Amino acid sequence: MSVRCAATDEEDLTADEYDRLIAELDSKRKTPAQSNCSSWKRQYPIQYQQEQPRYIPVRLSCFLQRPNRGFVCKHPLILCLQPRPCFSHLLHDALTSHALNPSKNLYRALHFPLHAVNAVQNVTNRFGVILSIPSDLIQSVLLRLRSSTVAVKTVVDVLKHTIWPHLHSFQRNGVLRGIVRHAGRTLLADDMGLGKTLQGLAMAEFYRKTILASVLIICPATLRSSWFEAVSRWLNIPVHNIHAPKDAVQVKSMFSAPSRDVWDSPMSASYVIVTYDALHRLTLPCFDIVLADECHVLRNVNSQRSRAALLLLQSAKKIILISGTPALSRPSELYTLLTALYHAPDAPFISYNQFRERYCGGLDNCLTRSVTNADELHAILDLVMIRRTKSEVVHDLPPKRRRLVTVELSSTSAKDLKVLRNELDQIEEALQQDSEEKQQLLLRKQMLTSKLFHRTAWFKLPGIITRLTQLFRDSGRPKLLVFAQHLVILDAVERLARREQVSWVRIDGKTNHKERGKLVHDFQKDEHIRVALLSLAVAGTGLTLTAADIVFFSELNWVPSVLEQAEDRAHRLGRKSEVIVEYVVAPGSVDDMMWSTVHSKLGFVSRTVDGSHPKRRKTFAIHEAGGIHLSNADIQTAVVESVMHILENEPVQM
Repeated sequence: MSVRCAATDEEDLTADEYDRLIAELDSKRKTPAQSNCSSWKRQYPIQYQQEQPRYIPVRLSCFLQRPNRGFVCKHPLILCLQPRPCFSHLLHDALTSHALNPSKNLYRALHFPLHAVNAVQNVTNRFGVILSIPSDLIQSVLLRLRSSTVAVKTVVDVLKHTIWPHLHSFQRNGVLRGIVRHAGRTLLADDMGLGKTLQGLAMAEFYRKTILASVLIICPATLRSSWFEAVSRWLNIPVHNIHAPKDAVQVKSMFSAPSRDVWDSPMSASYVIVTYDALHRLTLPCFDIVLADECHVLRNVNSQRSRAALLLLQSAKKIILISGTPALSRPSELYTLLTALYHAPDAPFISYNQFRERYCGGLDNCLTRSVTNADELHAILDLVMIRRTKSEVVHDLPPKRRRLVTVELSSTSAKDLKVLRNELDQIEEALQQDSEEKQQLLLRKQMLTSKLFHRTAWFKLPGIITRLTQLFRDSGRPKLLVFAQHLVILDAVERLARREQVSWVRIDGKTNHKERGKLVHDFQKDEHIRVALLSLAVAGTGLTLTAADIVFFSELNWVPSVLEQAEDRAHRLGRKSEVIVEYVVAPGSVDDMMWSTVHSKLGFVSRTVDGSHPKRRKTFAIHEAGGIHLSNADIQTAVVESVMHILENEPVQM
């Protein structure tokens, strides 16, 4: 540790001067008999330096200006020390003598600018205590605080003839923040529907023209054609300068000599688009500029695509990560993104074990939804993240209203599902008793949960058909997005649309990538096409379907971010009227478990990604109390029987 005070640039006290200071402070304190502390060791830790060092709880916190408490800090991050009450006064006086001038709040926490960490550590070391925060984390954060040398005027001049005139004011602010303040390593996490694609392209194009290097775009397979079209349309890049290799043969032919030397030129292969699934199969050279769309797919740090993507991201000079949902359900999913954003040769980010221990409630809890030091994790994320919600930047966007469609199951179906749920409850009780057959019980639980999920979809089908029949026959002729996870549900709705003579388009895993753009265009522009049948896994992200009036979920998902992403295919920029979102649920089925899981996971995501910002805290609220209830008497038997009869004569696909 340096002996120079980082806050005042003055030399530390000598050992003799420090001992005299402690003696003077001791004389002013209460005697052990008068002290409220239970131990002399607690009150005077300086006398017990030979014992094992103890830790002071320390966290990073976002800057909050509080003049009424005498604390004004001009730094984006501060250190917050939380010593024991009996030790707080002694440490405060010692730090004040070093001209660090800590601020104390009502909870006896001590605050310092982050750059004073070395001086603070010097003082606490003499008390025999250590700051409980990894030094690698501090160095990584300090490196990110270095300001960029790019001027705002330079950004505008470079982009004014291409994409800049097409951006909204808040999108321009996002581009400037990513380039000027984040020094080329940024996470664009705006709410769904706010134009993250345009902002990401603007940043990438600026870097391409200033660094004179090609741009690598990594995206899901379903969005490759969308990115190809966006680059060509918004940046006026010739089609022959945009490459989207599909296999290793194409990559080898493009990067092989003698064309390899020409490849680095900005005039050829300006943009290269690859998918996440192909990364570990392709041998790509290092790119100076990398843009990763839907980067939350890298949440598993041990997966092949995460490892392959991390190598490219860490070697790049400029990276742009895009995701409206950086974390889906647990804090460990943020590690890959933070490792890429905070990467530097001289200041590596903390290890995965350190991250799990500090933010996931311990090494054994990385797969749970528990989160520790949530405020600090949000502060670290917020330093490299651009995050705005629709309510903050778009004031004329119509509202989105959710309502439940409750389906009453038949007595036979309810009895069948109850047997499965009772067996699941028994397995849960057995797992809490540390059984030797724990692994087998976990496998059995997974199998039963999957079986319960499939059975629920089939048993809800009469209610789904009945509600969609009502919507198809609505005199207002609303346009619908129908999301499902099982092919049997999509098949049933398709046959219902034929029966009711309603035109539709369908996008699922069997749909060709090149046809998806045309299907989306037809739904948006053709008034006669009223229904879009969409697979939640395939069409839940990356599509703009603002022509839809109603978003209909025939099934739930365990992850709330997946549902939010799908909702915002319709609720986004360009929508002129309100969007109705309907969720079909069946009490007594797996929907009960999934609905509670959605709420609990959303709480973690909001605490970590959105912090304590009042306008950003999300809830999965149902805006219309009561919703719609479909009893067994409401089921349109004739319609259901006609659709189900066709399905029973065909192989059922789940």
